[in-house]
This record gives sequence, structure tokens and C-alpha cells, in this order.
Amino acid sequence: MKKITKMKLINWHQFHNQTIDITDNVMLTGENGTGKSTILDAIQFVLTAGKVKFNSAANDSAKRSIKTYMRAKLGVEGKEVLRTGAVISVIALEYFDEKSGKSNVLGVHLTLSESDYLRKLFFNYQGTISDDYFFNARHVKERVNFRKTIQQIDSNASFVEKEDEARELFRRIMGVDKKYADLIPRALAFKPLSKVDEFIFEFILKEESIDIPVLSDNIRNYRLLENKLKEVEEKIAALTHIDETYNSFIQAKEDIKTSKDLTIYYQIKQTQDTLNQIHKNITIHTSEIEAISNQLLTLEQQRTDLSNQQHHYQSLLDGNADYQQMKELKNELERSKMTLTQKEKAYQSFMKEFHQEIEIYKKLRLFAPFVEKVQEASYDTSLLRTSFNTITQELLSRNDQLQKELSKIEYDLDKQRSDEQALKAIHARLKQHRFSYKPEMERLLKILKEELLAHYGKPIEVRPVCEYFYLGQELSTVIVL
Repeated sequence: MKKITKMKLINWHQFHNQTIDITDNVMLTGENGTGKSTILDAIQFVLTAGKVKFNSAANDSAKRSIKTYMRAKLGVEGKEVLRTGAVISVIALEYFDEKSGKSNVLGVHLTLSESDYLRKLFFNYQGTISDDYFFNARHVKERVNFRKTIQQIDSNASFVEKEDEARELFRRIMGVDKKYADLIPRALAFKPLSKVDEFIFEFILKEESIDIPVLSDNIRNYRLLENKLKEVEEKIAALTHIDETYNSFIQAKEDIKTSKDLTIYYQIKQTQDTLNQIHKNITIHTSEIEAISNQLLTLEQQRTDLSNQQHHYQSLLDGNADYQQMKELKNELERSKMTLTQKEKAYQSFMKEFHQEIEIYKKLRLFAPFVEKVQEASYDTSLLRTSFNTITQELLSRNDQLQKELSKIEYDLDKQRSDEQALKAIHARLKQHRFSYKPEMERLLKILKEELLAHYGKPIEVRPVCEYFYLGQELSTVIVL
């Protein structure tokens, strides 16, 4: 449930800055013109978001409106209103939500210009009513500053300018259906009751004419609903039986669950006994492990003693000259063995390459006497040394000869290629019906073309006179220039 706990009126009729605390039920009493209707109209204006039907209980002849409330119209000669110029009014209702346990504030910020232009700003924020929210020093905050202040208090605060959107927002916040929200102006009607029927028709019932066909349809629908109610009651009886059967099923299910729980309990107990036995075994094994650990400590101590003895004997041996000499000889022997192994590998690699060379000499039919002796293994070191020197000199001599022959062949090949290129050029010129001349003639023609181009500024074709003679089939005269 949501209960109004406080009300704030600023520049609303004769209330300049009034805070009213509300606890549970409140009775408003007072003479005419003391502000009872003014308070109810303020509550009505906020809850209906401007869809207001102001009370006319006070005996003033003028009709009430928002502007007259803001300017505090008195109707007194010589002083029609209390407030002139621009006016800012605020109505705020603080309510407590018992469900959420938090306080919220609904209200409206009204701005009336000197030319009577009215602007409304409906608001809702989570919090309480405080003068700091509405006043800046002694002046009421303008709408921009007020909105900024409320947003600093509650970043999720709501602000709406249109009345339709504000009504929808307030209904949603207060949890009130539209049907009941429309009855608020009638519920807050404050007027002496002279005729109850007129009050009901004017303030309670909606201003609608009675439609007889619709009323007949409603009666028919009511009878149909009665029949439907009987069917529903029969179904409820059947469902009651089903519910009882279901309850029996649930009870049986609970019994089965209890049986399963007992089975699980005995399993847990058996498992607990097993765990206790395991704990006993662990205790026994722990004792055995401790005994073994003690034995290990003893053995470790013995190993330490033996290690100390070894170091002692080693230090004695290190001080013995014979032992040191024997140790050096042993190290020298190891190094000699490693050197011998390396030389054996090198010898085997050399012999492999040597026999490969012998096979090459044999295939090339070179150094036949030496190859035969090697294959028969009838040679010694001096023979190998002498033969290697002879073979080396022979190979170097043959290599020089081959290099010379290769150079000559490459020279001849380059010359043939040059002659081939020259012949191709001549052939190409002949195919184009152009003459071929000696290099000296070609250079002369090139120089003449370059000089003529430099002199005349355009290319000039230069040809020997012989090119202008036509060589027919019968040529008896040759002109040489």
C-alpha cells in the first residue's frame, strides 16, 4: 500500500510555503475561506495530472483555475490578486511505499509568465520533500535549475510536460487502474449534499445515457454467466476430487521419499563405519611411516658419516705425490685415447676418399702402374708420397692445358657469335631492300645525319648515290662514287 505522508504547497493560492505532515487518517476543519478546498484541489491536480474538477465549496463567485490559484485571486476591491508578474508554483506529494519500504515524491512545477503563459512540468523522484530541493536562497527555483537539482538526487527521476503522459506515468507508479483514476475528481468532491441522487449522478456516475438494448444484452449475458457459473461449480467439484487424489499421490510420494531417505541414512551410516575403519588403518600406517622415517634418518646419518670419511680419504690421496702422478697419467692416457680415436676416423675418411680417387684414375686410364700397386696393396709411405707429387704435377699440367684449350674455344665461339650477329643484320637489311656498307661508311652516314639535324632542326635522310640507281636484270655498267 502507498500512503501520502507529507504535502508541500508553494505559491498555491494563499499558501506561500507550507509543509503539511499527514499521518494515517486526517480531518480538515475550518471556516469557509481558510483553504480546505485549496488543499483538496492541489491533491486532485497532482493525482489526475491536470484532469481536474476544482471544488466550488467556498462561496466565492469566481470560478477557480490554475492561474487564479497561482496568482491567489482574492476578489477584494482594490487588490484582485496577491501575486503579479511571473509566478512559480510547486505542489509536491510525498508517499511511503510499504512494499519497497521507500519514500517517493509526485508533484508538478508550474511557471506562469507575466503574459499568463502557463508551463507545466510533472515530476516523480525517489526521496523525501526538502526546501533545499525547491528554493534557491529565498526564491523558488526555475524549472531548469529545479530539474537539475532533482536529477542530482535521483538519476532515474521522471519529468513529463504533457498531461496525458503524466497521467499514464502516475497511474503506473501508484498502481491505480484507469477506471479508478477517473473517479478521483468525483471522490474528492467537496459540496453540501442536498439531494443524494443528484450527487450520485453528478459526481459518481459517468455522464452517459442509459441504452436499453445494451442493458438487455447485459441481463442476457448475466443469465449466461449464471449457467456458466453452475458449469464452473461442477468442474470445481470434479477438480476437488482430482485435488484429493493428487494429495493422496503426494502423500504416497512423501512416504516413498521417506523410505529413500531412510535407505540413504543407513548407507551413510555404513559409509561412516567404513570411514572410521579407514581412519584406524591410517593411524596404524602412520605409525609404520614414522618408524620408517626414523630408519631413513639413521641411514641418512650413516651416509653422511661415510661421505665425510670419503672426503677425508680423498684429502689424504690428494696430498700423496704418487697418487697425483698416477692420476695425471690416467688423464693423459684418456686424452691419448681420444686423439687416437680422432686420427683413426680421419684415416678411415682419407682412405675412403683415396680409394674413390683410385677408381676415378682407373676409369680414366690414368697412372696405371700406381693404380695396380694400390689395388695389390704393394706400396709404402715413400711410394705414396712420390706418386702423389708426380700425380699432382701431372694434373696441374693437364689443367693448364685444358684451360688454354677452353679459352681458345670460348674465343672462337665468341667470334662466331659476332659474325652470326653481323650476318643476321645484313640479312635483315637485305630483306628491307637496304644496302650494307663497311663500318667506316656507316659511321660517316651517322655523322652526316646528326649534323644535318642540328643545322636544320629536323631529320634529313642521307643515302649514298648508288642507292638511287635501279639494278635491272641486264646491268652492263657499274658506277662507283
